[in-house]
Amino acid sequence: MRKSIALLLGFVLLSLAVVPASLIVSADDPEHMISGTAKDLGGVTMANVEVRAERYGNATIYRAITGNQGTYNLSLPDGQYNITATISSHGSNVTYLNLPVASDIEGVDFTIQVVTGRVEGHVTAKDVPVVGAQVVLSNGNTTYLGETTMPLGSYSIVGVVPGVFVARAEKVGYWTNVSQQPVYVNENEVTDLSFILEPQPARVFGEVTVNGKPEEGVTAKLMSGTVEVKVSVTDANGNYSFSNVIAGEYQVVFSKEGLVEKTYPISISPFEAKELSISMSLEQSSTNSGFIDGLDLTHSMMVVALIVVVLLMLFALFIKVRAMRRPELLAKEDEEKEKPSSPQAKQK
Repeated sequence: MRKSIALLLGFVLLSLAVVPASLIVSADDPEHMISGTAKDLGGVTMANVEVRAERYGNATIYRAITGNQGTYNLSLPDGQYNITATISSHGSNVTYLNLPVASDIEGVDFTIQVVTGRVEGHVTAKDVPVVGAQVVLSNGNTTYLGETTMPLGSYSIVGVVPGVFVARAEKVGYWTNVSQQPVYVNENEVTDLSFILEPQPARVFGEVTVNGKPEEGVTAKLMSGTVEVKVSVTDANGNYSFSNVIAGEYQVVFSKEGLVEKTYPISISPFEAKELSISMSLEQSSTNSGFIDGLDLTHSMMVVALIVVVLLMLFALFIKVRAMRRPELLAKEDEEKEKPSSPQAKQK
């Protein structure tokens, strides 16, 4: 008999040891009903949301599940509680911290929203940042977009609902790069995803002339905004060329000392061979300007020389006319030329 009683007591103690702490409530603790509703951001009630109350002090957990109308009822003894609401991949907009429970409480409501993740990274081409590239995440139902920005070609896609996605990066002038592996986005985590793009090369070429003749030594710069992309110098035939140019919008700047600098906007498509031939003009610099308005130094000197020659001719003509009016002077000059030399001059 005693042996049977001992076995029964042992069984009871063992049963109490395996009962969850959340079910152990003192009979002296009064029960209070906590109730509320769970809704999504649009105000629609949500079923199967777990409401969890953790008692402050002994960490006892109490749980309830919302019904079809999104409502729940949770019986709690006196105490202070942290109350939260969650459902798979979702969380509530609020957590009730250290909520005192000493009587029934209504209106402990929750707004349930998706707990999202973030995808970020860089897009480059031959170690050069690619700005303006589009990164696309898609799972067949939802598509998320991101765009790379200055100066590092970085992007960030926020608010991504957790799941598995196919990703790609694309931009005009480059081959599209599709990720070979599925992209897993988890709640409250950042997924790093970077791409390398291969350019679809184009070519720009042309001839530079001055007064209809090929000009050698002209520097041609291919510019993207303020960034110098490529540089070429014209050869003896005035030809220049840019190869392996990525499609896009550019400016070509032509310059050489003594010539007026010129800039031309240009739009280049993938695989295009674009010709840009131009004519440049001489620069009227202040150091080469002449002292006659509208003429450079060389032409000013030519005009002055012509004036001097004309004045000398006029002076010579004046002397000749004057001499013709006084013939005695010419006769005297002739006599002096015909007069015989002195004996001393002959001996010499």
